[in-house]
Amino acid sequence: MIVLKVKNFLAQPLEKTLVVKQDDTLVGYAAIGITIFCLLLGLLIIASGSFIDFNFDKESNSLGISRYKWFGILGKVILVYSLNEVVDIKVKSFNYGEDSTDTRVILILKSGERVSLIGSYNSGFFNSGFQEQQEIVKTIKSFLAAN
Repeated sequence: MIVLKVKNFLAQPLEKTLVVKQDDTLVGYAAIGITIFCLLLGLLIIASGSFIDFNFDKESNSLGISRYKWFGILGKVILVYSLNEVVDIKVKSFNYGEDSTDTRVILILKSGERVSLIGSYNSGFFNSGFQEQQEIVKTIKSFLAAN
């Protein structure tokens, strides 16, 4: 647009002045809009994830597990177990092909019920979840042993 105005000015020998204004406010508004959109999209992605809270309580001899999405707006599922019901805790791996596994920390109860505490999906490059979950199992086992 500016180049066209300059060419027209040079082609008209009788013109004495050339005034060209460049207004980038739309570009600024677009940048702000894109930034706000990305922030909102990020919040939506975070909010849609699963949240799990664990409460191991020696005093009441209980384990409370609450699971929820969207920061609990859509409701929570709360499960309570006696610590005496816990027979074992371990990391269980599930293979879904050559490069992908799902590992979960599993509580095994006297009734035979298996309660999944923490899960992580690993594909190809990332396999650190298993080691972290082994540490979680060790910590919970030492807590239960001291109970």
